[in-house]
Amino acid sequence: MSGQDPRLAERIGSVQQLSSVVGAMRGIAAARAQQSRHQLAGIRAYAEIVADAISQALGLLPPGDSVPAADTGLPQACVMFCTEQGFAGAFNDRICDAAAPLLDAGAVPFVIGGRGARLLRARGGEPQWSAPMIAQAGSARALADRIGKALIDALAAGRIGGAMIVHAALDGTRVNLKQESLLPLDATRFPRSSIQPLTYLPAPLLLRELAAEYLFAQLAAAVLESHAAENSARMQAMAAAQDNIGHRLEGLRLDQQIQRQDAITDELIELAASVL
Repeated sequence: MSGQDPRLAERIGSVQQLSSVVGAMRGIAAARAQQSRHQLAGIRAYAEIVADAISQALGLLPPGDSVPAADTGLPQACVMFCTEQGFAGAFNDRICDAAAPLLDAGAVPFVIGGRGARLLRARGGEPQWSAPMIAQAGSARALADRIGKALIDALAAGRIGGAMIVHAALDGTRVNLKQESLLPLDATRFPRSSIQPLTYLPAPLLLRELAAEYLFAQLAAAVLESHAAENSARMQAMAAAQDNIGHRLEGLRLDQQIQRQDAITDELIELAASVL
């Protein structure tokens, strides 16, 4: 058996270890996607409650009063939800491609995820504001608060007149892209309610407070949807990697089997020669 190459056995061992790592990464991605989907249901329910309250608050406004529209003389912010970690295939490219028309029209990029910020710079852009994307679903609310504060500060300072978000979301197992208006509040989405709520706040102040809560709900939902979609994309990338590793391992084992057979054949030839 001395004819076997020990380096081949080492390569097989390395590929097997790599397969274990990829399998673990795929399992972690699946767990994280599930956690985000679970928390997303609660955030959506909260958003519906706030939306109903906004409808009632709009009903308190005098006839003719409405929510201020976006300042068309200022650029919009484009909040792009990308990834912080790699191994997600073309996820970040798709987000940047979807945001490109907005950026070309003068929108200001607010980028979530270090990978997305680096990709945007590679394409000739520069984020005005950026933050790391979450690794765990439990961090979604803190990130939503941080993004919301940055947008409201930019709006108050006159750097932006409104905001859009571009993010990925899961439709079953398929990753789709969404583009939604974020700021200012689009009152047409909330039909005025005839219900008169009991409140001690002036209607405009109540509406501002509710709008801030709805902004948080929208951002938290976008974070969780993007996080779930990112990990779904990572699962698909790891599945493809496992298939490639399996094919590679099969080829290496075939080479090892051929070497073993060649070694046995050589020994048989040597034994036969010695008998003759």
